[in-house]
Amino acid sequence: TISSHNISVVVQGPVVGGYDEDPAMRLTNACLESLRRHLPGAELILSTWKGSDIRGLNTDIVIQNADPGSVSYFRNHSVPYNLNRQLLSTSTGLARATRPFAMKIRSDMRVDGLGFLELFNCFPKRNPNWQVFGKRVVICDLLTQHPWRTGFAFSPSDWFTFGKTDDVR
Repeated sequence: TISSHNISVVVQGPVVGGYDEDPAMRLTNACLESLRRHLPGAELILSTWKGSDIRGLNTDIVIQNADPGSVSYFRNHSVPYNLNRQLLSTSTGLARATRPFAMKIRSDMRVDGLGFLELFNCFPKRNPNWQVFGKRVVICDLLTQHPWRTGFAFSPSDWFTFGKTDDVR
């Protein structure tokens, strides 16, 4: 079993719901509260944008990045894609992670259980010829981009990632 004291959590993205808003709309606050409840002792790193309203958010580290803006990836160039934002806020957050294991989660998500910890050790057999990481990395496959549709290979969902910190980086 992995102790929550050995986990750095990077909460990545915009602060959703300001301090003065209705509590039901404060999604980033709900995310952080769920992490404190399910992973007491974990290091919580919020990696967001300059000028964000971070009042009342229970974090250990706050990183306020300059917003790099979005790009467009569809053929007609009319659909904004936040890949630049995801890459920047995730990488700056993971650079500050100090624990042996890391979780990356979006700022508008929340954790309702710890099944990912059980899943992490579920499949120990691996073919050494096909290993990319030191250990398996757990991701959410919902909304993972299919390369035939988008043209992007190896584009996992940005909702959730967990594994050894070096692998998640």
